[in-house]
Amino acid sequence: EANQACERLRQRISQPILVDKNELTVTVSIGLTQFDPGHDSTDTLLARADSALYLAKHLGRNRVEVSCDKQPQAFSQ
Repeated sequence: EANQACERLRQRISQPILVDKNELTVTVSIGLTQFDPGHDSTDTLLARADSALYLAKHLGRNRVEVSCDKQPQAFSQ
C-alpha cells in the first residue's frame, strides 16, 4: 500500500505545470522501507530508506525503490 501511494505521488509530481507561460516538469526519486517495531532503530530505518533512494537515482531517477532488507546495503555512488 505504501509503495502504491509513493508511486501515485511520483506520478502526480511529474505532471507538467505552467509557470509564467513556460511548462515546468519536476521529477522525484523515492526510497521506501518497512519499519519493524522492536527491531529497527531510527538509524537503520533511515539507512535502508537512504540506500533505496540512491538505488532509485542510480537506476534512472523518477522512480520508487523499496528496500526490504533488514540491513542497509552499501551502494557506491
